[in-house]
Amino acid sequence: MKPDSPLPVGLLQQRLDEDRPTSAHVDLACTDIEATAVWHEKLGARRLERGRHWLVMADPAGQPYCLTGRQPA
Repeated sequence: MKPDSPLPVGLLQQRLDEDRPTSAHVDLACTDIEATAVWHEKLGARRLERGRHWLVMADPAGQPYCLTGRQPA
């Protein structure tokens, strides 16, 4: 049975092949990564690293999260 609409929250687990403590962060899907990043920077976030389809950001407390090019739910 399929849900009627996309789920607003999804969990993705990745094996990174790195020896480090387990961690997690939020990925936010957006239709325009650059415009969303500018908005987040105005709210106190900063850019950390750019990937092909994502942008790693840090919130004002320094916690990482990603803006992704996935289709928002």
